Amino acid sequence: MSSVKKSDLVSKISAQTGLAAVDTKIIVDELVNAISLELENGNTIELRGFATFSVKNRRPRIARNITTGEQVSVPAKKDIVMKPSKHLKEMVDK
Repeated sequence: MSSVKKSDLVSKISAQTGLAAVDTKIIVDELVNAISLELENGNTIELRGFATFSVKNRRPRIARNITTGEQVSVPAKKDIVMKPSKHLKEMVDK
């Protein structure tokens, strides 16, 4: 399995749409920025047929250091959750 970079996606989208690579890069950057800002504001983003992104609040908890056995306090935090669509799951499962 190989890794795909943003520049690879820009090249593929540019080739498929006929848009210039520079314009495509701006669009991809703005999409990523818009999604990031909405998540930062606590909003949920639903891209039908692809995935839903949301922010989940994690409560503070007590964990244990595996090596020493010492209890460690883990502060509250926010996690980004991605729930793939049924369509995406089916595509990946093929």
